[in-house]
Amino acid sequence: MQVRISYDLTGNGSWERVETSRYFATDPVPGYEHYTQSTGLASATGTLGALSNGTVRVEVWSAIGNNPSTVGIGNQSVLRLPYS
Repeated sequence: MQVRISYDLTGNGSWERVETSRYFATDPVPGYEHYTQSTGLASATGTLGALSNGTVRVEVWSAIGNNPSTVGIGNQSVLRLPYS
């Protein structure tokens, strides 16, 4: 799985910062996988800044193949943004 986090810091519709990270499963078992370790940033563009009336967009997709992937909600998913 890969994840991209885009930051519209001011809410004006433009993405001031975009980060792409890679998360990979280590086995092909069916069911839920837990991704807790990152190999680090694959790429990052733009500048960091304070989020003031802005938007954060999170995109998740399969990096290998075209099989469907499901992202859990509720107690199955926790998203921790890198900034507080």
